[in-house]
Amino acid sequence: MYNHVLYFYFWLANSLVLLIFGWFFPADIVLGNWRFGMIEAAVYTGFWVTFWVWSFWDFALGRQIDLGRPLVNFIYFYPVNVFSFWLIARFANYSGLGISSFIMAFILGLAGYFLQQWVRKSITNLHHRQTGWGRQSAFG
Repeated sequence: MYNHVLYFYFWLANSLVLLIFGWFFPADIVLGNWRFGMIEAAVYTGFWVTFWVWSFWDFALGRQIDLGRPLVNFIYFYPVNVFSFWLIARFANYSGLGISSFIMAFILGLAGYFLQQWVRKSITNLHHRQTGWGRQSAFG
């Protein structure tokens, strides 16, 4: 259940990044097409960004890459986020996301990375608090 909640909040975070940047930079990030409105495109694109991030996360876990170290985490997940935003923007007819240049993919990837890490830490801490994981036992 914990992974489902984390996935949902990653999805929400990615959609929020798209909406905020779409509002502040409407000439560089276009959300919506003939099929989707602005909010629908952000939600749909946020789902696919989350899908790609989680796919690469599973790949890293399978390869036993130590993602616990902050620098390794950044070096791995920042390019994954950039790739995800860029790839989805290449299919603008289907996703509803258009970006003006690859630089916007770098900016979206950076914002997405930091928001995802904040969400991951917040949800993980909340999960550990609720389950009591990591607490010292009264019996040693």
